[in-house]
Amino acid sequence: MSCVQADAANQEYKITASGHWERCRKLLDEPRDFSDLFYAALELRCCIERVCFECLVLLTHRTRDLSKSELKLYEPKKLFQAVIREAPNYPKLVDFINAVFEVGGYHYPVVIPDFVWLQETHGKLGRYLHAQKEELSDKDKIEARHLLNDSLKQMFDYLRRANIGEWFEHSTSIFDKYVEGTIDRGQMKRMLELANIPRHMINKPR
Repeated sequence: MSCVQADAANQEYKITASGHWERCRKLLDEPRDFSDLFYAALELRCCIERVCFECLVLLTHRTRDLSKSELKLYEPKKLFQAVIREAPNYPKLVDFINAVFEVGGYHYPVVIPDFVWLQETHGKLGRYLHAQKEELSDKDKIEARHLLNDSLKQMFDYLRRANIGEWFEHSTSIFDKYVEGTIDRGQMKRMLELANIPRHMINKPR
């Protein structure tokens, strides 16, 4: 294994929405050839799936762990259906969660994503993630780049408002750590308690 290969193997691969977004951005900023657009489409599609998954995790981790069937979900539509089953009144639940964080002095606003747009974009990106039956025309390649650039901008706007990702080098939300698996449920709750969030608010029943 060469030094370059060793460095690449040792680099941390973040599976958060922001991690996928950042890798997509780099591929679009410095494309070597059109194949980089395919990899960018994959990273952006994973970013969309992760956003929907993180939303489900956020609305379920208060009371239980995800089921095996829920962990296998990746399509935005099915993840959103799972959100509805778990929290049919999720808009009010989101308001409550935001209030909890504000009381504790944390400002990580939860913003519900546009699941319809995510599902549509997820499907459009899928076109470029299969073996092509014929070579893409120059027009198709331009359309692919426009789709990626426009979608990337919209995803950034969402992630920036939702503050789901690690947008500043030394600023990481408790939720990100929990989703990444670097802290477990108990550690997450202790960190929330250290943020002076009242215990009765953390464990508020549905």
